[in-house]
Amino acid sequence: MKNLIKFFISGILLKGRVFWKGARHAGAVSFTFDDGPHPEHTRGVLNALDEVKGKATFFVLGENVSKYKNVVKEIIERGHEIGIHTYSHLSMKKVSYSEYKSDINRCEKELSKVGVETILFRPPFGDVEWKNIFDLSKRRKIIFWNKDTLDYSFSDIASAWEYSRTLSIKSGDILLMHDINPHTPDLVRRLGKEAANAGIDIKTISKLLG
Repeated sequence: MKNLIKFFISGILLKGRVFWKGARHAGAVSFTFDDGPHPEHTRGVLNALDEVKGKATFFVLGENVSKYKNVVKEIIERGHEIGIHTYSHLSMKKVSYSEYKSDINRCEKELSKVGVETILFRPPFGDVEWKNIFDLSKRRKIIFWNKDTLDYSFSDIASAWEYSRTLSIKSGDILLMHDINPHTPDLVRRLGKEAANAGIDIKTISKLLG
């Protein structure tokens, strides 16, 4: 029932403003990364994306942007895109909406210091209050995911890959990863090879959704 509600809301009430996946005929998937930037592992992910000829979307935390602005610049310079993930990884269900919006705006201000503007937003934890999503989506695209690699829950690439290889990547998928894990670059390489073998490109959210 929960899935039916969310797809009704995104597919009908908020069509074109809230997304869990792209079109199956897109011929591409999106690799998305939350919680960065990280001074070391984000660059590892960027290098891995170069190797698999992919472009990705990074949903950043403002508190990390403030510390690693040079990494944000590198993400953009290397042809990828940025989305907002709040400033301090707040759950929409645990704070007031005014506090939540303030945290989003604070992240937005940090990004503006490096010349980045974006309308892409991903709620931390995927937590939502739908009345708030209605408001946020008036000026932003809300991006969720339909394939979660759970990379954050594994301590090594062998375990992470054993799970992720069961996801069965298909055109239109939006994959969730985190560029703060040391094994995620290797996971990108393996998933990228799997996508290539299936004839699927790796594109940014904006390119996937059109």
